[in-house]
Amino acid sequence: MVSQKKFVLAFIFIGLLSGFAAAAEYPTAAPSNGAIKKINMAVNNIKNAAGVTDGEIELLTDRLRAELFNTGAVNVMEREQMQAILKEQGFQQSGACSDEACLVEMGQMLGVQKMVSGSLGKLGNLFMVNLRVIDIATGQIVKVVSKDIKGNIEDIVGELRPMAFELVGGQFGPAPFASVKPAQKTAEPPVVARAQAPAKPEAFAPAPLAAPMPPVNDKNRNRFGILVEGATFPGSLTIDHTGEPGMIFPSENHAITLTNSAIKFIIKTGRFLTIDIGSGYAHGDYAIKLNAGLNQELTETYMYKIYSFVTGANYVRRLYPFKVNLGVLLDFNSMVLNVSSKLADTVTGVVLSDTTFSNKAIGGTSFGFRVGVEYLLGDHFGINCDYIFDRLTFKDNAQPQFT
Repeated sequence: MVSQKKFVLAFIFIGLLSGFAAAAEYPTAAPSNGAIKKINMAVNNIKNAAGVTDGEIELLTDRLRAELFNTGAVNVMEREQMQAILKEQGFQQSGACSDEACLVEMGQMLGVQKMVSGSLGKLGNLFMVNLRVIDIATGQIVKVVSKDIKGNIEDIVGELRPMAFELVGGQFGPAPFASVKPAQKTAEPPVVARAQAPAKPEAFAPAPLAAPMPPVNDKNRNRFGILVEGATFPGSLTIDHTGEPGMIFPSENHAITLTNSAIKFIIKTGRFLTIDIGSGYAHGDYAIKLNAGLNQELTETYMYKIYSFVTGANYVRRLYPFKVNLGVLLDFNSMVLNVSSKLADTVTGVVLSDTTFSNKAIGGTSFGFRVGVEYLLGDHFGINCDYIFDRLTFKDNAQPQFT
């Protein structure tokens, strides 16, 4: 039997395929002007339609409140304050309140001008986000924003900011800033024509805020990509002669150095999980010398060529500019063994015989683990250093067994 253990210090270059959207200049808040009067707004918990946990719904609702506040166009009531007021008023339906009449009643108790509500559900790999704004005074829906997001639950976070700007931008007309009044001089009576000029809502209209925001450039987000691997490592080879007739020693050990290369496709399967699928190739050789008689020496050289279909599952934690990898390996291998036998006279150096033969391909598997740290040179490229332990096993029933 022949067993191979790899101890690898490998340098792995990763070029990530997915890209980030180019950064663009967008407003981050409403124009700052002391004359602007912000409206008061409250956000009801987003309704869980399907496929999302209650904890995730609560976190996303809180993030929506923060993004609405960051627009600078509205005052947003905190969740704890809402709950305290509703409890004091004896309103017990906040968790299930989704129709317009219920939202209007809630908004009246809270003393706000607008209510935001909506739903979030998952259909296959698609998250469907629907948000709407209710005018408490009229009971009418004044704005609806919908977004279909393909990916994972964390991808929704990057879309909440542009959705918040759409909710407050332009849908109210001049209402948010209609209360702008001109400063009047005491030295002269107000003139109607002059009083109207500064009150143009267009000067402060939040329409530009409704422009789509670029996706959040989350450098800690894992990506799909390609991994190119190269390694040279020392190992040990064990040949098991158990059951072979005429063999005195049950096994023999040899040192061997293998050179390995592989190309793998990285497939993202979760927030911190990826799988690797690709192909690999390794080769190495070792030689033994035996005393074959008077002044004769036999040299046998064993050359291994290993073709592999490589797979792996990894836990990946990306803390830009570093990334930590921890995974398991499962490879399916085919080995071709070439043996060269040379008999030479030790006195004269004359080669008495020189033969070479190839064994048939032998199938086998290897299983191991990897742990490493990557340094990201950019958003899409990095260099990785891994420690890999891998055990290759081969067996041929027609010949002495290789394991």
